[in-house]
Amino acid sequence: MSISAMKRTIVTAIKYLAGLSAVVFWLCPLRTGIQVLVFVASIAVLLICHFALTSMDETYANKDAGYWPKPLDWSAPSKSDKSPTAETKS
Repeated sequence: MSISAMKRTIVTAIKYLAGLSAVVFWLCPLRTGIQVLVFVASIAVLLICHFALTSMDETYANKDAGYWPKPLDWSAPSKSDKSPTAETKS
């Protein structure tokens, strides 16, 4: 399923806006009242971007795709699994 170019552009712009507000959130020193206001505004922008991306981008919060690697299978390998070991060496 393809999305329109306009929707793709809007989603990309929202992602850049969220990234910019995350940088402001991280680097804001919180020494004056204006800086505290900028800090709080960056949090508000991040939340607005999150909700906008949740509703517009199908892949943004897709639980099926996942963001983390799949967990390793620590169970013992079955006897049908053959790994290259000494038997392949002559």
